[in-house]
Amino acid sequence: MSTMSSDELSDHDTPVNPLLSRDVSMRFGPRWVLRHLNLDVAAGEVHALVGANGSGKSTFVKIVSGSQAPTEIGALSVNGRPITFPATVRDLQRLGLRVVHQDLGLIDELSIAENIALSRHFVPRVVRTIDWRATKRAAEQALSTVGVERSVDTVVASLASWERVGVAFARAFYGGIDQVRLLVLDEVTAALPSEEVRRVMDIIGRVKATGAGALFISHRFEEVFEIADRITVLRDGEMIHRSTPQDITPQELVNLVAGQRIQVVRANPSARSGTPALSLKHVSSARLSDVSFSLSPGEIVGIVGRAGCGRSALGRTIFGLESRTSGSISVGDRNLPRNKPWSALQAGVGYVGQDRRRAGAIYGTSVSTNLTIASLDRLSHRGWLSASKERASARSLIEQCDVRPADHTARMENLSGGNQQKIVLGRWIPRKPNVLVLDEPTEGVDVGARQGIYSIIRALTAQGCGVLVLSSSIEELVQLSDRVLFMAHGEIETEISGSALSVETIEKLLLLAGASAEDGTTPDVSSGRTVQ
Repeated sequence: MSTMSSDELSDHDTPVNPLLSRDVSMRFGPRWVLRHLNLDVAAGEVHALVGANGSGKSTFVKIVSGSQAPTEIGALSVNGRPITFPATVRDLQRLGLRVVHQDLGLIDELSIAENIALSRHFVPRVVRTIDWRATKRAAEQALSTVGVERSVDTVVASLASWERVGVAFARAFYGGIDQVRLLVLDEVTAALPSEEVRRVMDIIGRVKATGAGALFISHRFEEVFEIADRITVLRDGEMIHRSTPQDITPQELVNLVAGQRIQVVRANPSARSGTPALSLKHVSSARLSDVSFSLSPGEIVGIVGRAGCGRSALGRTIFGLESRTSGSISVGDRNLPRNKPWSALQAGVGYVGQDRRRAGAIYGTSVSTNLTIASLDRLSHRGWLSASKERASARSLIEQCDVRPADHTARMENLSGGNQQKIVLGRWIPRKPNVLVLDEPTEGVDVGARQGIYSIIRALTAQGCGVLVLSSSIEELVQLSDRVLFMAHGEIETEISGSALSVETIEKLLLLAGASAEDGTTPDVSSGRTVQ
């Protein structure tokens, strides 16, 4: 499909009295990241903005949200009123603009009510103190609007992935959904499974029904084709295409975003010497189909795929939490029986699930208990736990994992999400695992904690532990992994290694998977076997 000229883009289907308009440029030094971006969002419209990493989407969101001023501006307005820079977030909120960012911008240590009210306002008393009853009542109303059934006193660190997204939406609707004129959504569904994406789609539909507009940024093309009224493609900071979903096919959209035809090759894992730390041969289950691969000692292998690909099911099956129907799993030279986590544990397999709150952290207990729970057999004698050994082990692990505060008696629920995740991961260190399976190991943690978690992982691989990282973060997998396996429909489709292991390569695979999911086709593949 051919691209459109800038003049054609400017005049193509421009709405009357748009809620958002246009002509913005931005550069960092000599490099332009946005060049004359002309983008309109009409009342009652969902306008999808798509593009590869680095195309300028996030920069535009930062400008529109008031966190960054553009280098050049022609005429940018929100809800019919021109924006004068520097503009504050509060200035844009007064115009009816609300933004939900990909990282959500939540503060784990604060409650839901505090997170919701913080970006707008707390209800004041006459004497300039906070009216907590009124503030919580307003937060409860906003939370009810998005269908999250939680007490507003709940600390955000304890929330599951959808609940965190729901709180970010509730923050946008604080004061009433009717106050929203333009909703900007920046990759908010990136880490959500399909059943929870449906909740986001329903919320967008309700916003649209009020007559407000939405700018929807996503790399999931099936969502774009479902919800969008118009689609704009951004590449290298410039708009290259705009149309309705009816005027473009998913494969054409993939080609526009990627800039070229994409060839994908199927997996044939490279031969590696020595006994594998982990080996799967033709493993199938309710959600897996003929999965075969190996993991070497000291190697980090990433698993990536779109929501519903079977990534988490793979981790649970390896640890015995889900039963396989066929195939074999071995750790070293030891075969694992089906559906027996204790056997996996005894063979040297450690596992950190995706949902820290439900399957990792033990709230109501101390940091010490959470750190030593996986190695009580090594701290006991004839069934009696040695309190002194437990304290010594906890203190050592706190230091190794840089847990803050460094207090083994602290309550687990009082720690930040990042420190909780360090503990959930660090509890496996005393067992010196042969294999460690990590499902979304840095979900919901800040940048500093993320680097601490990476340090723990690398320290384990230095001791010969093979690590399997199941993650929706492309950047994380590229930074951590020796190679990455791409999953789709419960199968390992592609292995990416060597110089091909890049954000761009993985992103293109995700784009292709999204296109095939939308139109029911299977992407063309070459005769090769691995991407290297």
